[in-house]
Amino acid sequence: MPFGVAASPDLIVPVFLAASAIGVAIAVGALATSAAATLATFVGLTLAAAAGGYQMSWPWLDQNGHLVSALVLLVVGILVFVQF
Repeated sequence: MPFGVAASPDLIVPVFLAASAIGVAIAVGALATSAAATLATFVGLTLAAAAGGYQMSWPWLDQNGHLVSALVLLVVGILVFVQF
């Protein structure tokens, strides 16, 4: 699965077009359902990750967190640049 496909609007467009053939209310309902599911997923995963992160205590990471963040961003940037 390509990076970012889960949040792609290309996945809701065919559903919206099919629902619009039935009626405006159904099409709006499909969009609202997709938006609600996306937001609920983002919020739920963020809360779960934050709760898990607060359970960990890594003194080395506390001191070098900025370096680790910079390295992760650098690696992601390189992967995107080379289209991995």
